Amino acid sequence: MHTGPDALKNLPEIIGHLQSNDCQNLCISGPLTWHDRSLSNFKKTCEFLNEKAELLKSEGIKIHYHNHDFEFKPAEDEISPFDILLEYLEPSLIQFCVDTGWLHMVGLDPVIFLKQHQNRISYAHLRDFLNGKSVALGEGSVDVASIVRELSDNSALEWLVVEHEPENEAFEKLAVSRSYLKTALSL
Repeated sequence: MHTGPDALKNLPEIIGHLQSNDCQNLCISGPLTWHDRSLSNFKKTCEFLNEKAELLKSEGIKIHYHNHDFEFKPAEDEISPFDILLEYLEPSLIQFCVDTGWLHMVGLDPVIFLKQHQNRISYAHLRDFLNGKSVALGEGSVDVASIVRELSDNSALEWLVVEHEPENEAFEKLAVSRSYLKTALSL
Protein backbone atom coordinates (compact mmCIF):
# COMPACT_ATOMS: atom_id res chain seq x y z
CA MET A 1 0.00 0.00 0.00
CA HIS A 2 1.19 3.53 -0.76
CA THR A 3 -0.20 6.57 1.04
CA GLY A 4 0.68 9.85 2.69
CA PRO A 5 1.63 10.14 6.37
CA ASP A 6 -1.73 11.66 7.27
CA ALA A 7 -3.32 8.23 6.79
CA LEU A 8 -1.39 7.04 9.86
CA LYS A 9 -3.41 9.36 12.07
CA ASN A 10 -6.07 6.62 12.09
CA LEU A 11 -3.76 3.71 12.86
CA PRO A 12 -6.44 1.10 13.68
CA GLU A 13 -8.06 1.66 10.27
CA ILE A 14 -4.72 1.34 8.42
CA ILE A 15 -3.73 -1.77 10.41
CA GLY A 16 -7.11 -3.37 9.73
CA HIS A 17 -6.91 -2.59 6.01
CA LEU A 18 -3.35 -3.90 5.68
CA GLN A 19 -4.02 -7.06 7.68
CA SER A 20 -7.25 -7.84 5.84
CA ASN A 21 -5.25 -7.70 2.59
CA ASP A 22 -2.30 -9.71 3.94
CA CYS A 23 -0.02 -6.70 3.43
CA GLN A 24 3.07 -6.19 5.59
CA ASN A 25 4.60 -3.22 3.72
CA LEU A 26 3.47 0.38 3.73
CA CYS A 27 5.04 3.05 1.54
CA ILE A 28 4.73 6.60 2.78
CA SER A 29 5.35 9.68 0.65
CA GLY A 30 5.84 13.29 1.55
CA PRO A 31 5.60 15.40 4.68
CA LEU A 32 2.61 15.65 7.02
CA THR A 33 1.49 18.88 5.44
CA TRP A 34 2.05 18.02 1.76
CA HIS A 35 2.66 21.53 0.45
CA ASP A 36 4.83 22.61 3.39
CA ARG A 37 8.27 21.47 2.21
CA SER A 38 10.11 23.20 5.08
CA LEU A 39 12.80 21.35 6.98
CA SER A 40 10.89 21.82 10.23
CA ASN A 41 7.86 20.08 8.71
CA PHE A 42 10.08 17.19 7.57
CA LYS A 43 11.53 16.92 11.10
CA LYS A 44 8.00 16.82 12.50
CA THR A 45 7.11 14.18 9.90
CA CYS A 46 10.11 12.06 10.91
CA GLU A 47 9.07 12.16 14.58
CA PHE A 48 5.53 11.19 13.64
CA LEU A 49 6.64 8.37 11.32
CA ASN A 50 9.11 6.94 13.85
CA GLU A 51 6.35 6.84 16.47
CA LYS A 52 3.86 5.17 14.12
CA ALA A 53 6.48 2.76 12.72
CA GLU A 54 7.20 1.52 16.25
CA LEU A 55 3.51 0.71 16.71
CA LEU A 56 3.19 -0.86 13.25
CA LYS A 57 6.28 -3.01 13.83
CA SER A 58 4.48 -4.80 16.66
CA GLU A 59 1.77 -5.68 14.10
CA GLY A 60 4.35 -7.04 11.63
CA ILE A 61 4.04 -4.04 9.30
CA LYS A 62 7.08 -2.22 7.87
CA ILE A 63 7.21 1.39 6.70
CA HIS A 64 9.22 2.46 3.67
CA TYR A 65 9.62 6.16 2.79
CA HIS A 66 9.13 6.80 -0.95
CA ASN A 67 10.93 9.81 -2.40
CA HIS A 68 9.92 12.27 -5.07
CA ASP A 69 12.03 15.04 -6.59
CA PHE A 70 11.26 17.70 -3.98
CA GLU A 71 13.03 15.88 -1.14
CA PHE A 72 16.35 16.56 -2.90
CA LYS A 73 15.91 20.30 -3.47
CA PRO A 74 18.07 22.22 -0.98
CA ALA A 75 16.12 24.38 1.45
CA GLU A 76 17.61 26.30 4.36
CA ASP A 77 21.44 26.39 4.52
CA GLU A 78 21.70 24.04 1.52
CA ILE A 79 20.17 21.20 3.55
CA SER A 80 17.59 19.16 1.67
CA PRO A 81 14.54 17.42 3.09
CA PHE A 82 16.24 14.12 2.19
CA ASP A 83 19.16 15.07 4.47
CA ILE A 84 16.59 15.44 7.26
CA LEU A 85 15.02 12.07 6.42
CA LEU A 86 18.43 10.38 6.55
CA GLU A 87 19.25 11.96 9.88
CA TYR A 88 15.91 11.70 11.69
CA LEU A 89 14.17 8.55 10.42
CA GLU A 90 15.07 5.59 12.60
CA PRO A 91 16.76 3.02 10.29
CA SER A 92 15.63 0.06 12.39
CA LEU A 93 12.02 1.15 11.88
CA ILE A 94 11.87 2.87 8.48
CA GLN A 95 13.73 1.98 5.30
CA PHE A 96 13.64 3.83 2.00
CA CYS A 97 11.63 3.03 -1.09
CA VAL A 98 13.83 4.75 -3.65
CA ASP A 99 12.26 6.00 -6.85
CA THR A 100 15.26 5.79 -9.18
CA GLY A 101 13.59 7.86 -11.90
CA TRP A 102 13.18 10.84 -9.60
CA LEU A 103 16.85 10.55 -8.59
CA HIS A 104 17.78 10.82 -12.26
CA MET A 105 15.40 13.75 -12.82
CA VAL A 106 17.03 15.83 -10.05
CA GLY A 107 20.49 15.22 -11.49
CA LEU A 108 21.72 12.55 -9.10
CA ASP A 109 23.38 9.39 -10.35
CA PRO A 110 20.99 6.64 -9.18
CA VAL A 111 23.76 3.99 -9.09
CA ILE A 112 25.99 6.09 -6.83
CA PHE A 113 23.01 6.96 -4.62
CA LEU A 114 22.03 3.28 -4.32
CA LYS A 115 25.62 2.35 -3.35
CA GLN A 116 25.86 5.14 -0.77
CA HIS A 117 22.58 4.25 0.93
CA GLN A 118 22.40 0.50 0.30
CA ASN A 119 21.85 -0.37 3.96
CA ARG A 120 18.78 1.93 4.13
CA ILE A 121 17.04 0.76 0.93
CA SER A 122 14.62 -2.17 1.11
CA TYR A 123 12.29 -1.22 -1.71
CA ALA A 124 12.91 0.39 -5.10
CA HIS A 125 10.86 1.77 -7.94
CA LEU A 126 12.21 1.50 -11.46
CA ARG A 127 11.12 4.34 -13.65
CA ASP A 128 12.26 5.93 -16.89
CA PHE A 129 11.91 9.49 -18.19
CA LEU A 130 12.38 11.14 -21.56
CA ASN A 131 12.34 14.94 -21.76
CA GLY A 132 10.66 15.14 -18.35
CA LYS A 133 7.88 12.71 -19.23
CA SER A 134 7.44 9.26 -17.68
CA VAL A 135 7.96 6.57 -20.34
CA ALA A 136 8.24 2.78 -20.48
CA LEU A 137 11.48 1.29 -19.18
CA GLY A 138 14.18 1.33 -21.83
CA GLU A 139 12.60 4.22 -23.77
CA GLY A 140 14.09 7.07 -21.79
CA SER A 141 17.32 8.52 -20.48
CA VAL A 142 17.55 6.57 -17.19
CA ASP A 143 20.23 3.85 -17.18
CA VAL A 144 17.85 1.17 -15.93
CA ALA A 145 20.28 -1.69 -16.66
CA SER A 146 22.97 -0.22 -14.37
CA ILE A 147 20.40 0.45 -11.67
CA VAL A 148 19.16 -3.15 -11.78
CA ARG A 149 22.76 -4.45 -11.60
CA GLU A 150 23.43 -2.28 -8.55
CA LEU A 151 20.19 -3.33 -6.86
CA SER A 152 21.03 -7.00 -7.42
CA ASP A 153 23.91 -6.52 -4.94
CA ASN A 154 21.59 -5.19 -2.23
CA SER A 155 20.73 -8.05 0.14
CA ALA A 156 18.30 -5.78 2.03
CA LEU A 157 16.14 -5.22 -1.06
CA GLU A 158 12.72 -6.82 -0.60
CA TRP A 159 10.76 -5.29 -3.48
CA LEU A 160 11.52 -3.99 -6.95
CA VAL A 161 8.55 -2.32 -8.61
CA VAL A 162 7.99 -0.74 -12.03
CA GLU A 163 6.25 2.59 -11.61
CA HIS A 164 4.26 4.55 -14.17
CA GLU A 165 2.01 7.55 -13.79
CA PRO A 166 -1.70 6.69 -13.76
CA GLU A 167 -2.59 7.66 -17.32
CA ASN A 168 -4.40 6.26 -20.33
CA GLU A 169 -1.40 4.34 -21.70
CA ALA A 170 -0.26 2.94 -18.33
CA PHE A 171 -1.04 -0.70 -19.19
CA GLU A 172 0.71 -0.42 -22.53
CA LYS A 173 3.76 1.11 -20.85
CA LEU A 174 3.77 -1.69 -18.29
CA ALA A 175 3.72 -4.29 -21.08
CA VAL A 176 6.65 -2.58 -22.85
CA SER A 177 8.50 -2.28 -19.52
CA ARG A 178 7.95 -5.97 -18.77
CA SER A 179 9.22 -6.91 -22.21
CA TYR A 180 12.31 -4.72 -21.69
CA LEU A 181 13.04 -6.35 -18.34
CA LYS A 182 12.67 -9.84 -19.84
CA THR A 183 14.58 -9.34 -23.06
CA ALA A 184 17.21 -6.70 -22.26
CA LEU A 185 17.86 -7.58 -18.62
CA SER A 186 16.77 -11.25 -18.40
CA LEU A 187 14.48 -10.57 -15.43
